[in-house]
Amino acid sequence: MRKPAWIGIDVGGTKTRLTLFDADLDIVDGIKFRTPKTRKQFAAELTKSTQKLLTKAAGRRLMVSAIGIGAAASINRRKGTIKSAANLPFLAGFSFEKTLGSVCRCEVVLMNDLHAALYGELRVGNAIGYKDVIAIFIGTGIGGALAIDGKLHFGLSSEAGNIGQYLLHAFGIVLSNIVDFFSPQMIVLGGGLTDALPKIVRHEVRAGIHAHSSRSAFRGLRIVTAKYKGHAVTIGAARFAMDWTKQRGRT
Repeated sequence: MRKPAWIGIDVGGTKTRLTLFDADLDIVDGIKFRTPKTRKQFAAELTKSTQKLLTKAAGRRLMVSAIGIGAAASINRRKGTIKSAANLPFLAGFSFEKTLGSVCRCEVVLMNDLHAALYGELRVGNAIGYKDVIAIFIGTGIGGALAIDGKLHFGLSSEAGNIGQYLLHAFGIVLSNIVDFFSPQMIVLGGGLTDALPKIVRHEVRAGIHAHSSRSAFRGLRIVTAKYKGHAVTIGAARFAMDWTKQRGRT
């Protein structure tokens, strides 16, 4: 009997990463490619890479039960499609379920990439046991996600936590206002810049919050870096797909 496995996919403006996880969410294999600039090329590369991981899973006597996707985009959660993507405009209306349905007869779950990253930290990362958490990922731009009472908070727009684009030097003031308003237990920092310079980014963010936030909000606040670095989105999307599938009784 084959054991369950999961695929997590991180779709970014410059690169797309696919990771095959076993039942314990340990990495089995992975593929990374430069994100194409047309819808047709992207669909072809995505399908081909997914098929390779499915073949790898079969060779390990693993059966992929679900695929989770975290995309740098606004998501239509009801339809499971991309509403819009600033760096990937050709993916507007794109359905991963329809595209991947030809190669995997399994659940396909789509979510925003930062929601995926925070979900992973809440379930298997540095935010386990924390209820009120902000995730801030710093790369080309700055994006965020929010958890309240241990659950992702999507809000009316399904984009809660999207703090917009700010220059890093002004970011301390912006984040301190959010900390005063929300009073979180933890801030999780991630993204390309954070992965490359974790100590510097953590120090700068902490200093900015300390200088501008209230003492009561800052007291007890933990500021950490994401546990899985480059795999934060893939493991978060895979874990979300795992939990989603189990809730629906599909495993």
